[in-house]
Amino acid sequence: MHYDKMLQAIQNIFSKFDKCQQKQMLISFIFLILIGIWILFLCYYSKQNRINRKKLILIGPSGVGKTKLFNIATDKKVYRKQINEDQFYEFPIGNNLDLVDTPSIEFDDSITKREAIIKQFNSYFKLNFYQIEKFYLIVNFERTDIMKKNCLKVYKYFKKFSSIIDIVITNFQLSEDEIKDKENLVKAFRMFVNDQKKVHFIRDDIQSEELKQIFIQSSNLIDLQDINFEMTKNREINKNEQNQTQQIVNGKQYQSIHECQMNQEENLIQIL
Repeated sequence: MHYDKMLQAIQNIFSKFDKCQQKQMLISFIFLILIGIWILFLCYYSKQNRINRKKLILIGPSGVGKTKLFNIATDKKVYRKQINEDQFYEFPIGNNLDLVDTPSIEFDDSITKREAIIKQFNSYFKLNFYQIEKFYLIVNFERTDIMKKNCLKVYKYFKKFSSIIDIVITNFQLSEDEIKDKENLVKAFRMFVNDQKKVHFIRDDIQSEELKQIFIQSSNLIDLQDINFEMTKNREINKNEQNQTQQIVNGKQYQSIHECQMNQEENLIQIL
């Protein structure tokens, strides 16, 4: 009933216009529908694009060069509001990857400050949990024991993400012997990462494109640390050995049974 009344009302409205005007109104109506469909498509595409983008997250305490690295990689194209320094900043660096600068982690500060930081990280992780590709723990080049201590302060809060954490050592131009220091630091940081490719050394004069490539290439590394090929190989060998042993045992059992049957038959023949 309501549908019929609505249709009748529309017909009455159209009847007030001549055919030329009706045609123009129909074209306008179709055009508006097409615009609506296009807007919906753009919204859907934008949402899907956001979902499919992967996040490379910089973490670390203040003063380690975290924001400086972000600014170099982004050519300082991200505008920062002074009143909102403690927030997350994202910037696309290519290959469907977003580099993310985070608030400085100062968990040794007051309880209020610590809770505020944790709340910020929790909110961001809940929103982007499935898009997180890699964490980069930033630390300044200095005495090895101090570097390990500073890393541990942050690492302990992200330990569950250990398989996707890389360590980035900034200000490496301060090294007097880069080759030796690289070897020593790779060994020193094995308590955090067990692959030397997951430790990156950054000089202060690094260029934007070079830095972006470091992030892009390291994010594409396949993490095989949970796959122990040696254990798998040994497990297969042990399994084969067990099968062979079982076959031998079964063969001996069969041979023993066969010999027993033969002896019984011979005894029976002798008795007969």
